[in-house]
Amino acid sequence: MSVPRDDERLAITIDLPTGTVRDAIRDGVGVCILLVVAAFVAALPGAGRELPGTGLAVGALLSTAVSLGIVATILVATSSVGALVEAALRGPSAVVEDFASTARYALVFVAVLVTHRGVAPIVVPLLAADAVWIYDVAFLGFALFPVLAIARRLHRNADVMATDLAIAVTGSSPDSVGDP
Repeated sequence: MSVPRDDERLAITIDLPTGTVRDAIRDGVGVCILLVVAAFVAALPGAGRELPGTGLAVGALLSTAVSLGIVATILVATSSVGALVEAALRGPSAVVEDFASTARYALVFVAVLVTHRGVAPIVVPLLAADAVWIYDVAFLGFALFPVLAIARRLHRNADVMATDLAIAVTGSSPDSVGDP
């Protein structure tokens, strides 16, 4: 393993572009607002009542709509969070891009989980009792894509992370890190 130069090491900066930080915060605030709306929807009078002939509760329909709004906001946030990670990290461009992609894929994973939970109240009642597992398997398939993408990017940069952590933990200079 070659010894990394200072410009090849990862570093975190706090000198972030205000617009990038604002965009990420705006997306986070949007999700928080929708979570508050979801709490209000759950407390609506009659939310537990079923619509005649459907087996679906009014609250389930409304909470699914809010959940889909949360998912849309999370997916929109992937670009601003990726840009924020790129702005916060200094180091080899391929490594920085991999970490930004990891952050984006993490949000996609969260969006899949929120969709699974948020859409279940209107989809599961429509499925036969012995077919509910298909719903979960479908979302398992959707969730595996970002998990595998995250694993690939983190594995690809394991040496960089190990070297930088070893230097940080031991307080050594980059020159003292090498093959055992």
